[in-house]
Amino acid sequence: MKNLLIVKFPFESAWGGEEEVTLLLAKVLRKKKYQVKLLTSCPYLHEAFLKNKFISKKFWFRKTDPVSKLSLLFFPLTAICLFFSAWFWLLYFKRKKFNKVLFLRLQEKIIFTIVAKILGYKVFWGEHCPIKRWLLKNPLLFAFKFLAKYITFITPSLKMKQKLLQICPLNKAIKVLPNAIENEIIPIFSYKEKKNFLIKKIYNYKKQDLLIGFAGRLSREKGLFFVLKVMQELIKKNKNIKLIIAGKGPLEKEIRKEIKKKSLQKNVFLCGFLQGKALQQFFSCMDLFCLFSDFETFGLTLLQAISYSKPVVATNKGAIAEIIIHQENGFLINDNTQKYAQNAVKYISFLKEKKQREKMGLKGREIFLKNFSLISFTQKAEKIFK
Repeated sequence: MKNLLIVKFPFESAWGGEEEVTLLLAKVLRKKKYQVKLLTSCPYLHEAFLKNKFISKKFWFRKTDPVSKLSLLFFPLTAICLFFSAWFWLLYFKRKKFNKVLFLRLQEKIIFTIVAKILGYKVFWGEHCPIKRWLLKNPLLFAFKFLAKYITFITPSLKMKQKLLQICPLNKAIKVLPNAIENEIIPIFSYKEKKNFLIKKIYNYKKQDLLIGFAGRLSREKGLFFVLKVMQELIKKNKNIKLIIAGKGPLEKEIRKEIKKKSLQKNVFLCGFLQGKALQQFFSCMDLFCLFSDFETFGLTLLQAISYSKPVVATNKGAIAEIIIHQENGFLINDNTQKYAQNAVKYISFLKEKKQREKMGLKGREIFLKNFSLISFTQKAEKIFK
């Protein structure tokens, strides 16, 4: 039957790339006549599903995912509650003729999977988060490995597939579903519209400025302090370089302090969380995009950047090299440490030339349409869940 139940009880609720792709998956499957429903404790995902006319059931489990010391301490108690909740909800959806379920977080993978298999569900596990200490040093890793033999993994990159095979070598059912973005048609903004947008975000904007963009969660793994170090080196050679950072996150106050400490107030600007038309204008106005993460399971903002024909300078971490091909649609550096700061400076300086940016940008757009189109995403998703 064409149906899918999606379950997600995150440790921390936020709207990010995984949530965006989860909603997109529901939309493309609905177009293929699937019935998709959501069970979640994430208010952002719940509201987004309701807004798009999906049925979403909101559950009260918050901060119980066993990925921190405190949540692990209380997990024996929450596991009992989850187990009985699993029977209630999975029986409820079973009566609604659902027979496929996608689990996205560790607690439902461990607890709900047992009940789902007993009830005859086809079980999928989505793996989007970088696999680090939260799993590798987790005392529940043995349960994860055992249950993984009976499910199908869905992950966005070949890099993540390799990582999962190292952890769960007995599981051969690992499907790669590269992320996609819903709006492939690039809106055209007039020079006046772009200028008005930039004047609002950059108080000292000049037409000759080279604009570097970053969009994403303001968290430590995104390498934002490295970006500021690179900017410090760049403006020694050229004052007309500006960095615009779009996004919010736990490091915002620290980043503002670092900007002031490095005297970058005239060159680095935080413009908050952007969406809709504002985000489209952001990508349209950029000359190039940067992402110096410690690890990326895929990098949805990279797709957005190359879809707008923008060259990218990024770290060769995780699945970034599956999107950015060195010297074709951007440049890759090995790490976001001081050792490689000069390499980043060199590549960004090279992209000051408009012809080079246009050449790499067009190649990026070509790669985007060939490998990461919405049609390709839809076909692969339908094949996985069929």
